[in-house]
Amino acid sequence: MKISNNCICASACFFIHIAGVDRQGTLLGIHRPYVSPEVTKKRGLNDTFSDYKKIKKLVTAYLDEMGVSQTYFERMQRVSSSEMLLLQMTEVEQNFTGKIPELEEWEVAKCGALPPTDKVWVSNHWGKMQRGLLTPDEKIKFDNLSAKRSKHIDCAADKRINATIAAYHTWLKEEEKTGN
Repeated sequence: MKISNNCICASACFFIHIAGVDRQGTLLGIHRPYVSPEVTKKRGLNDTFSDYKKIKKLVTAYLDEMGVSQTYFERMQRVSSSEMLLLQMTEVEQNFTGKIPELEEWEVAKCGALPPTDKVWVSNHWGKMQRGLLTPDEKIKFDNLSAKRSKHIDCAADKRINATIAAYHTWLKEEEKTGN
């Protein structure tokens, strides 16, 4: 299935998606986490139960660490590993799109934020701007708010890049210490 400017992130990709700090996309698919059939068919029933207890513990801990409701583990459990449940777009947009709260608050602390009233004003005037129907005063305000927003976006991007570089250097030092 091809969707312009989008992709389907399903199965194990869901776990990668939720690890993101600025999540984008609208099509997410989930199903029960599983041990490959090749491995499971060689194991006894008790071992298989034990495997799935370990999976449950790992997945629920991971969802918790990523800030994802345990409801999604319960929903995964109800979908066979040979099937896929595509989450509703509104659900994905509400729960799995945009910046995670920690990143958003860090960026606000580092770079400030547009007041909600300014965001609403831009949103309410976006259509008029696109059609060239803003009054001269509205155009000035729109341009000023756009410039403030661009400054915030540039600041946040710069801070994220610097944080990524710092994290990489920290990781690299740890790798050097362990000889990897």
